[in-house]
Amino acid sequence: TGSLAGRMREVADAAQRRAIALQTINEFAATLSGSGTLDSILTSLVNQTSATMRGHAIILVHNAADSQDQYHLRIAASTATAPVLEPVEWQAAQRAARSGEPIYAAAPGWPGSRYEFQPLAGVQGTIGVVGLAPFDGQRVISDDDNATLQTIFRHACIAIDRTRLAAETAVARDDAERERLRSALLSSLSHDLRTPLASILGAATSLRQLGGSMTPATRADLLLAIEEEAERLTRFVSNLLDMTMLESGDIDLQRDWVDVAEVTQLAVARARRLFTRAHIMLSIGSAVPLIPGDTTLLEHVVFNLFDNGVKFSDPDATIAAQVFADQSHVTLTVTDDGRGISPDALMRVFEVFFRVREGNVPGTGLGLAICKRIVVGMGGSIRAESPVANGRGTRIVARFPIARSIVGSHGDYDGALP
Repeated sequence: TGSLAGRMREVADAAQRRAIALQTINEFAATLSGSGTLDSILTSLVNQTSATMRGHAIILVHNAADSQDQYHLRIAASTATAPVLEPVEWQAAQRAARSGEPIYAAAPGWPGSRYEFQPLAGVQGTIGVVGLAPFDGQRVISDDDNATLQTIFRHACIAIDRTRLAAETAVARDDAERERLRSALLSSLSHDLRTPLASILGAATSLRQLGGSMTPATRADLLLAIEEEAERLTRFVSNLLDMTMLESGDIDLQRDWVDVAEVTQLAVARARRLFTRAHIMLSIGSAVPLIPGDTTLLEHVVFNLFDNGVKFSDPDATIAAQVFADQSHVTLTVTDDGRGISPDALMRVFEVFFRVREGNVPGTGLGLAICKRIVVGMGGSIRAESPVANGRGTRIVARFPIARSIVGSHGDYDGALP
């Protein structure tokens, strides 16, 4: 009876140890599922390893930037400060990393080492090694603990490989996006630079060769054409430069107090001067407060919205701008009565180099993309709505949060700028 009870006790203890091991592995796997960086995975791994074996653990990870036959390893330890490895321990770790086989501390030829080094084997080779040192000073880790540790190591290697693959995928995606933008830029340059330059060259040549025989009205038309194409070319180059600086982060959005109503009035005056045939209307609500942002860039946004509305409308179309405020936001809208935007294109109008393929509309696909970058950089949001009325028209809506320290219209504020 005593022998049977003893065996039953051993079986129960073994089952309990397996249950604890399974729970440990499941909790570790759940922790890894929320770890998106290599450092977080290594921290979880070294802490779990230390707790499982009830001892000290260090992880030495191969630097992926090094060549395959060079293992310059960095330490992530379970203690507050990483321990200093003795030369013999570095040699054992290097050998375990290169061979992919465990190097035990008590093995002949490695006297004086505190650690047992076990390799971390990933899909593309050895990722690094784990150094194990039990608290009780024994050189041997139990079979149950070792089996649990091997499962933990496999889960960690899968997570590390996943993280590295995600990083490589992100790099490849960025490269593909840069190549797409480069191709789109070259396509825009080939058309949108050549067209105004050809018009300017043709008008200037005509004036030089035939100017003496032209009527004053004809010369005035040619000079106006040169002026308009030069303005168009200037806007195109300005958009290119702005987008380049926004993409690289070189534009610093000044956090000054901005009067959206006044900025919109300046943009309206500029648009009326350049787009003489369009009917540009402006409505400003009462008590429009200041917002934190950049005056110059916001004016650029408003003008780009007018420019976009003129392009996709009839020459004598009406473009209506409106500025108003509620308790939490200042809203700016620009509405045209053009042909409108299809639902498929409406979702992409703020993408870089995206152009609505309807009619022969000049442009680079940069204007609205620049507007979005600037508005978002100022803490706001922007969206497009189409159709507006009778199946036609497009409305661009930009909303900017009101700083809580603002009181009244254009008015008084206290404290530092956000």
